[in-house]
Amino acid sequence: MADPHVISALVRKRMELRRDIADIGRQVRSIRKDIAHVDACLAMYGYEPSPDETKLVRSSRQALFKHGQLKRMVLDIRREAGWPVTNRKIAAEVIRLMGWTETAPLLVMVTAKVKDVTKRLARQRSMPPVASTRPNPG
Repeated sequence: MADPHVISALVRKRMELRRDIADIGRQVRSIRKDIAHVDACLAMYGYEPSPDETKLVRSSRQALFKHGQLKRMVLDIRREAGWPVTNRKIAAEVIRLMGWTETAPLLVMVTAKVKDVTKRLARQRSMPPVASTRPNPG
């Protein structure tokens, strides 16, 4: 039989996944209600959708980085810094290295992507967690 801590971790993970499924189900129901309300408003104005309009439309997503590019940049920035750096500072440096103009929305978006990369790297034990502030020298 497996160790009790392995069993409890797997049971906890299973519960988290079931909760995620329930949350997604609630989101789907909410979105379906929103669609019904929009359809009702359209019907009030006499609009009837054509069959083409009822098909799903994929949103076009433009990638900011090539595959693995951000991960390499994050690792390089962390290595060159010599101390733990915040995700926001890493994102600002990424923006500078890419030659982009730093705007608040871009900084927020890149910071979120950097956070995802640092979490993934920490899970893979490729790097320690990000610090919240720079340590005091001395």
